Amino acid sequence: QLCVLVDGFGLMDCCRLRLLGSWIMLIAIISLTIQQSHAQSLSRDTSYLIQVKEQVRDPMGRLNGWARHTSTCNWTGVGCDEHGATRVVSLNLSGMNLSGSIPLAMTQLDALRDLDLSSNGFTGSIPELLSNLT
Repeated sequence: QLCVLVDGFGLMDCCRLRLLGSWIMLIAIISLTIQQSHAQSLSRDTSYLIQVKEQVRDPMGRLNGWARHTSTCNWTGVGCDEHGATRVVSLNLSGMNLSGSIPLAMTQLDALRDLDLSSNGFTGSIPELLSNLT
């Protein structure tokens, strides 16, 4: 494109504005890409948590609020990262009277740092991939 001199608006000023506009567009595209990536990560975490819900016995219905039409980060016992709620980083299911085997779907929550399954009736072994959590 050709920059035209207009009322004291110099050629360099015109080129700088065009360059600035290009940078703003690039930053906007990168930001949207990052947001989409984070949304996809939380969507995957949501799917894994739904699998967890389906694989445990929950006689008191403590996980009934775990539904796709609600925000995963507001689910009982679920903690998300503090930077935009993009990943599940903690899961506290203590004292919920849950039972069955510990679902392997928990091992897919790759941003999970803290897990509390105490005071439940889980049986079997702890999946190896969960052994390095705090």
